[in-house]
Amino acid sequence: MRNTRSRIVELEPGARFEALRQCRIFKGLKPEEIKELVPLATPVLYAKGYYIFHDGDPAEFFTLRGKA
Repeated sequence: MRNTRSRIVELEPGARFEALRQCRIFKGLKPEEIKELVPLATPVLYAKGYYIFHDGDPAEFFTLRGKA
């Protein structure tokens, strides 16, 4: 069964870099360090109202709130 509540979004490396650069958690990183994270980032778009996690769930990833 296909998950219609989320989907992976294809972004060019430059767009991934920019998204990571704007994230507060990476504020202290140098551009070279952020570039190392680009291939590890997987952009996922979630449907409105979809629960990404619930209070108390173990951390498996982090999310950035972006504009769709």
